[in-house]
Amino acid sequence: MRGLARAWAFLTVLPGGAPEPGSAEEMGRAMAWFPVAGLLLGGMAAAARWGLTRCLDGLVADAAAVALLAAVTGAMHLDGFADVLDGLAGGGGPARRLEIMRDSRIGAAGAAGLVLLLILKVAALSRAPEALKSPLLVLMPCAGRWAMLGTAALWDYARPGPGVVPECG
Repeated sequence: MRGLARAWAFLTVLPGGAPEPGSAEEMGRAMAWFPVAGLLLGGMAAAARWGLTRCLDGLVADAAAVALLAAVTGAMHLDGFADVLDGLAGGGGPARRLEIMRDSRIGAAGAAGLVLLLILKVAALSRAPEALKSPLLVLMPCAGRWAMLGTAALWDYARPGPGVVPECG
């Protein structure tokens, strides 16, 4: 369960995670728990949406579920998405793109992409059949964290030196 606690601490801003970051090896082992943490996050969003639909319009509840996922994760994935868009739009070689992505400020490409992504998430959820909304909210965060495992296993870290977690395999 330490792996799940470490994964929870890494992927969310909520209490219940590991009290200290741990070694790269411990973090590497914790990655196996990322999809489980995603299921828990999705379950929270689905439960919140279900409760909100009792007193709010469905579209508002859908937007709130998307907002909840962003809030409890510290919007880490949204920040990364905006950074990638800024880096790709910034031009230059790989070193320049990495420099742009490391900059804490958001550029026009990142801001526009972020707004459009959030609109797309809410619109897609709002158009899903009611019977699929809870399963989608549970499974999509799991799938996203599952994709992190594949990405870490298949591609090298973009910067020279070790990444956040040790190499897989």
